[in-house]
Amino acid sequence: MILVQRYLVLMLVGMSLVHCAIAWKTGEPLELSILGSSVLTLMVAWILERALPYRRQWNANHGDLKTDMASAGVIAVLIDP
Repeated sequence: MILVQRYLVLMLVGMSLVHCAIAWKTGEPLELSILGSSVLTLMVAWILERALPYRRQWNANHGDLKTDMASAGVIAVLIDP
């Protein structure tokens, strides 16, 4: 798990590059590939934050799921493209 924590960003960037290269080679729209990679990256980060939190007390439910979802939506729709 230490390797995952240490190299997560590199793995996600590599996954995104491979995904875009495959989309480019097959003639698929790159915009959808980038959006898909972004959504997948957010999902992986969210799952890993729950499974391997930096601090266990931060993993408690504070009723901020709506805020987190709104933030992810803004990042995925407005900032990332």
